[in-house]
Amino acid sequence: MGVLSLKVSLRAWHPDGRQVQSEDFIGRLSIGENDPVVEACESNGQWQAARVCLLAMDLSDFKQHDEPTEVFAHAVSARLQAVADWLARQPIDAFEQASHSGMRLDLFFNPWIDDDQLDLDLPSVLLLECGKRRLPIQVITND
Repeated sequence: MGVLSLKVSLRAWHPDGRQVQSEDFIGRLSIGENDPVVEACESNGQWQAARVCLLAMDLSDFKQHDEPTEVFAHAVSARLQAVADWLARQPIDAFEQASHSGMRLDLFFNPWIDDDQLDLDLPSVLLLECGKRRLPIQVITND
């Protein structure tokens, strides 16, 4: 897989550095007890994005399995499907309102990779739901 760990977050920020108010971003989302939300963090100051962490997995958490890389890849795939399902339940107007207020949003992938290799399958339904919400996907790796 080439991925040693992966974090995926929905982020919101103001390009002029203003703080993102909770009611303008996190408060507009539907976050239930069984949703794939690891944590929701408000913007704590200027130039800081508010974020909803939707996936945080590490290959080392699967080392007890005979094939840890394969189990990790399947777990990531299942979680990305759950993220897509969660996005599908989010009201599109919440994203439109945030955008109209000048806020920028994205789905941020932060993988830690080895051997300069990023091998990650994104479910088409995740891409579809991001597209419906005009939500860009940004990927930044360590290499």
